Amino acid sequence: MKEKKLQALKKLVKYAVPIESLPTMTTEQFKQAIDDGKQLTIIDDLVHNIDEIIPNHPGGDIILKAVGKDATDHFYGRTKIYKHSNAASNFLSNTRIARYVKTSSADDKKQD
Repeated sequence: MKEKKLQALKKLVKYAVPIESLPTMTTEQFKQAIDDGKQLTIIDDLVHNIDEIIPNHPGGDIILKAVGKDATDHFYGRTKIYKHSNAASNFLSNTRIARYVKTSSADDKKQD
């Protein structure tokens, strides 16, 4: 009986997409997505869609400063911003949508 309950609970857990399965996103694609109104940030070279985090972020509107930027140093407390917990890291892993590939404008134009 306990095993059935455990199996039912496991089905409710949302696991993050494995990093190696994520598509890549170049600098130009990232900038275009931001210009299109997407609420994206970069942490550890992973692009995260933070739309769902913004309204309920425990730190309030400060998260808006991360939109369109690399927020790695802020997330890990390397600046004056609060260092996030393991729980926050786990939650964030469910928002990753791409692996960030830093490119120059010239590189992006070559891909077209």
